[in-house]
Amino acid sequence: MFATRLLYEGVSKLKLSASLGVILSVLSITVSFIGINSLNPIYLAFAVIFGFMILILELIAWALKIIGWGRICSTRIKKFYCWTRLALIIFPIIGMLVSFIGFLVIFLRQPLSIGVGNIPKREKSFETIGIIGGLIFSLGYLFEAIGLYDFSLIYRNSILRVGSIIYIISIAVSPISSLIEATTVKSLLNNSLHFISSFLVFLGLAKIQKAIIHGTQYPSQGGFP
Repeated sequence: MFATRLLYEGVSKLKLSASLGVILSVLSITVSFIGINSLNPIYLAFAVIFGFMILILELIAWALKIIGWGRICSTRIKKFYCWTRLALIIFPIIGMLVSFIGFLVIFLRQPLSIGVGNIPKREKSFETIGIIGGLIFSLGYLFEAIGLYDFSLIYRNSILRVGSIIYIISIAVSPISSLIEATTVKSLLNNSLHFISSFLVFLGLAKIQKAIIHGTQYPSQGGFP
């Protein structure tokens, strides 16, 4: 009974995080369109407000993921879910630290006062560090996407399975698209994939949550150890 309660709480937290993912996607799409008129002070103000909201919601969604997988890990269904929680903590933090330290080192070693000719070199270095940090950051979410896919296998949930696959695709597309010049179309593609995956993950987890409540579905022997 205790394990069932932990499982329910874990799925509930992940479902809430997925719902925030849907909201974040909508806000991000809105910001990308506002960016077209970013020279307008009113549009710029809205972009800043939405950007701040996105940051806060991202942190809340991240915390919910960690708590959710922690609850599921406590049920001892699978060790992989404990690794998923650990990856969600470690990789995003390392990714942000790599980006921050990298930017700081480049900024200190290549001051703007040296000359205009060094600006393109500096921008290229910033871009490289940003991509490396982003890749490390994304590893934590890749673990979660694989964890959700595994969860869909043991609970035989096709909605969650499709959502987790699109989640994996969106993670794979993100670093590739960072090499392309920023455009509204690129932003729309990334956020649309995130919206679809978050929505399907939400629906899949909601279905599993109901099954846990009614005791009509039990984990099968499948997926990772």
